[in-house]
Amino acid sequence: MGKVAGILLQAKRNFYVSRSIPSDLQHRFNKRKIEISLRTKSEAKAAKSAAALSDRLESYWDSLRMEMIYSRELGLKVLQETKPCTTGEYRLSDALALYHRLKGGGKTKLFYDVSKRSIRYLEECLGHDNLTSPQEGHSTRHCKWQRAMSHNVNQR
Repeated sequence: MGKVAGILLQAKRNFYVSRSIPSDLQHRFNKRKIEISLRTKSEAKAAKSAAALSDRLESYWDSLRMEMIYSRELGLKVLQETKPCTTGEYRLSDALALYHRLKGGGKTKLFYDVSKRSIRYLEECLGHDNLTSPQEGHSTRHCKWQRAMSHNVNQR
């Protein structure tokens, strides 16, 4: 790869743009650099695309900085890691409630009915709704239960 005016050039003559993530924002990303193919072999087009992409990245990074400033003013902190639930048992019904809270915004009644039915089937198959202590053979038991249910439906 050869470098041409901030644009990386690959052996097959495709141009890439490479930008380092600003040090004050690196904690929000899993990489230190962004490298994106510009999907062109024309240096003029690559330079134009790289400039546009750089402008968009700068705008995005500025918006992240503003978000951090507003969060500090409001006394909000960004949670780095969520810790697993350590108190007691976690049940399928808890997982369903969380799923509905996170994904259910603006969904129809059908969304809720289908997800409740799926959890009910799983509880019937396993015989419990405890998620904290999975047992061996649950997946096998679920497959056998599904086959039995489909066999019963087909015989009607």
